[in-house]
Amino acid sequence: MPVSITKVVEEIHSLYPKLTVVSLGETDVIMEYRSKEPEPFMQVAKTGFLCVLLFVGAAFAIMAFHNDISITELFDRFYLQVMGSKKPAVSPLEIAYSIGLAVGILFFYNHFGKKKLTHDPTPIQVEMRKYEKDVDTAIIENGARRGENLDVS
Repeated sequence: MPVSITKVVEEIHSLYPKLTVVSLGETDVIMEYRSKEPEPFMQVAKTGFLCVLLFVGAAFAIMAFHNDISITELFDRFYLQVMGSKKPAVSPLEIAYSIGLAVGILFFYNHFGKKKLTHDPTPIQVEMRKYEKDVDTAIIENGARRGENLDVS
């Protein structure tokens, strides 16, 4: 539920009348009430399912991209041009490409396990912050439009 900062200040003044309150942030905030904490097993199960789903989805996306650009044919032709002979079943070019793809993903996402390579936020963290900000803005604007926001009486 969106709550106006003026309502928050009013509630503080009702408890502490002599207190001076200075608002430095947003004019509206979102208040959420949760009746109980989710079960730890369900949290782990949801996280595990999501990890498997993301892994399979990412693998499928990479395979679909490689299929679209006919990467096996590309490697065959490139190997023939550079080495002058037919490519073996597994070539150094494919091994280097696979290692490079994995290293590139690790550097792009700035994580290897719990270790971060730099202190910069990862692209996912940046996008999640933007998404959270957009969701909060939409909730506040929709609540104000419907007259559901809590404001000074």
